[in-house]
Formats: sequence, C-alpha cells, structure tokens
Amino acid sequence: MPLILAHGQPKSGSSFLFQIAKGAAERANGMSLRTLRKRYLADVLPENSDFVNVVTEEIVSGTLRALPHNLICVIKTHRDLDPSVRARIAAGRLMAFTSFRDPRDAALSLLEHGIARTEDRIVKVRTFSHAISAVREDWRFVPAWSACPNVIAFPFYLTAADRRCTIESLCRHIGLPHATREMMQRFGDGGDERIWMFNKGTADRFVDALSPEELAMANKRLTHEVEAYEGLARTWMRHHNRQILYLALKASRDRRLSRRNAVGAVDTALG
Repeated sequence: MPLILAHGQPKSGSSFLFQIAKGAAERANGMSLRTLRKRYLADVLPENSDFVNVVTEEIVSGTLRALPHNLICVIKTHRDLDPSVRARIAAGRLMAFTSFRDPRDAALSLLEHGIARTEDRIVKVRTFSHAISAVREDWRFVPAWSACPNVIAFPFYLTAADRRCTIESLCRHIGLPHATREMMQRFGDGGDERIWMFNKGTADRFVDALSPEELAMANKRLTHEVEAYEGLARTWMRHHNRQILYLALKASRDRRLSRRNAVGAVDTALG
C-alpha cells in the first residue's frame, strides 16, 4: 500500500517509530520522502514537513491519486482519527500504527521538552500543570487509533526496553520486513543519537523525578487516562508477546510508587 499513517501520543517514542517507517519506505522507494513529496505530492503535502496535524480524507484521497502505486509515503500525526480515514484503515486500504505512554511519564517528558502542539499551533510548556493539560488533550486521540482494526500499537514499555522487537514488529506490519536489518543497524542499541528528539529513553521516570506535590497532582488529574493506559499497555504488550517484560516493568514501577507513598505518609504524620 502506498500510504502509511504514523500516529502517536507525543513523547511516547512516536518520532522513533516514524523514523523506522520512513527509513524503510525510503529504502523501498530509492528516494527520500522529501523528494517524493516534491515530485508527486506538492499539491497535497508540505514539501519540508513530514507532519500533518490532522490527516483528513482530502489529504488521503489526494495522496493516493497522485502517488504512483509502487511508491510509499509516510505521514506523521498526533491528532484525531478522521472517520473516513478510519474506514479505509479498517478495510485494509491504508496502513497505520500508533504509540502511547503512561500519561504521568509523558507529562514529565513534555515539561522537559518545553513545547506542545495544540490544534492549530505550537505552544511553550512552562509548568507541570500545563504539561498535564497538554497530555490530557493528546490522550483523547489514543483510544480511537489503538482500537481501529488493522492498526498496531506500540507501548513505550516496548520501544524503550526492546528495540529489536519494536523494529521487527513495525517493519513486518507495514509490509517491509526486508528493511529490518538496516533499521536495526541504524537505530538499534547504540543508535540513540540518530533518533529525533530523543530524551532519556527510559520508562516510568516520573516515579522518581517528580516531586511529591507533582506526583499527587498527576495522579489526581490523570486518573482516567492512567486507568485507560494500564489496560492498553497490558493488551498490547501481550499482543507483542512481551507479557513477562510488561509484568517486570509494571512490578518495578509499583514497588517504587509504594515506597514513595509510604515515605510521604510518614512525612505527613511527622509534620
């Protein structure tokens, strides 16, 4: 299929996953995506950007009309899943994938990154409260993408802890398994410097990095999002046959959270 949609919750490894798909597509095309957009899609997509805020039916249909069937375009997005585009994916006429992360962890990473995308612009993230609000907005789109038939989802637990499985699964899903070896050489262990906007690459940093007040704020304001995340993480780690890894990471996180809560309770009592 000539069009791949790369959705992801911001700060969930979405740029890494996009780069894998982009590299695999460019290998198959024999040209960069920028050259492809300039040559065939100048009336549909911006030449100098891989990102589209909302992938509409107009963008999809225009891309499919203009693009030769032997070439592949990858579009990155963070926003909503258009119903007509969803129908195309569900019917097997488009390929798509998504990614997600514990919202508390995403809020920490977003604060460190310092910027967030809204519906129509990029804004500065100056406080942790602002980061939480941005994450709540971003999370709204994750359930629809991850529930869409023929979409594969990548929890940050997987992208952070098992890069080989991530690359193999994604290349296989987009129909370019022959690119796996090259993508492993480019982005495998030791390839951090090649990943755009790479921060720490470690899951559940929020447990130790947030202050007690920030952690309490995140738990309170992100209750529903964290609950949804837990279900999706469990489901998709099982899909990738990484249940043991999931259980180990979750157990480590929960133990550390319990210790922090216990210390907080003691401090409150002494205070």
